[in-house]
Amino acid sequence: VLVNDLFFMSLMFFLSGLFVWNSLQRKGATPFFRDRVWRLGLPFFVSVLVLAPLAYYPTYRLTNADPSLLAYAKTWARLPYWPAGPAWFLWVLLLFSGIAAMLYAFRPNWGTRLGAFLGGQDPQKPGRFFLRLALLEALVYIPSTMVISFGEWVSYGPFTVQGSRFLHYGLYFFAGIAVGSLGLEAGVLAPEGKLAKQGVLWGTLAGIGCVGMLALLISACKIKGLPPYFWEVTRGLLFQVVCAALCFSVLAFFLKRVQKPNLAFEALTPNAYGMYLVHYVFNSWVQYALLGLALPGIVKGLC
Repeated sequence: VLVNDLFFMSLMFFLSGLFVWNSLQRKGATPFFRDRVWRLGLPFFVSVLVLAPLAYYPTYRLTNADPSLLAYAKTWARLPYWPAGPAWFLWVLLLFSGIAAMLYAFRPNWGTRLGAFLGGQDPQKPGRFFLRLALLEALVYIPSTMVISFGEWVSYGPFTVQGSRFLHYGLYFFAGIAVGSLGLEAGVLAPEGKLAKQGVLWGTLAGIGCVGMLALLISACKIKGLPPYFWEVTRGLLFQVVCAALCFSVLAFFLKRVQKPNLAFEALTPNAYGMYLVHYVFNSWVQYALLGLALPGIVKGLC
């Protein structure tokens, strides 16, 4: 869980940004944003109004005396915020997309300039891109953790986000745009570039960093007397390095395989977004259906 939490949403925002520049150039700022409203905004509100209530209903049935739909609806209406489930990030992505479109309308070359600034244009020097990204991460993330504690969620109506990571996710999204603006075949993600050959290196760095994060969490519980900001800054710095290293190792793994057709991946590609939006409902109800069966956890997990 710790390893997953350290990088997977950051990588999702990065990947979401990779193809934005091409869309902006092809469609223009206004049509691009209009399409994003339909692709991100509409599914978000469907998730809030339909999918999330469906997904949380089994939990409600287990924890309340009155399992009726009417009682559930009344309880849902009294919640201090409206849970969106796994679709929470869609409104954040829509907001970032709007900012990207606005920037493009006023500065049509801002993406390529950002790509050059981050050092993402040289496929033989992924380390330079890594260091600059990690440094910028520290500058936006550590001050955020001083205001909003690590892991705390901020909510207003249906809009929820991990408060201290809001700017962090924005950085990864715009870093993705910067790399995409340079061309995927020419920049740091070029299939024949150095990153694709360094999977073991980045995986090792990520593994060492994960052990360091675990040691830090244990130390924070046992060592007394150090000021809280010491732990926040140290954890923030480690988080940036581990997050970037994990992202790089996953990207390197798939870059090595990008030239090899895979029938399973090709089948998943056009359906991945829709599957992500609805999977939570099915997972929740399958768990509920299996509760009465005396099966090992691993068997239920596979189901």
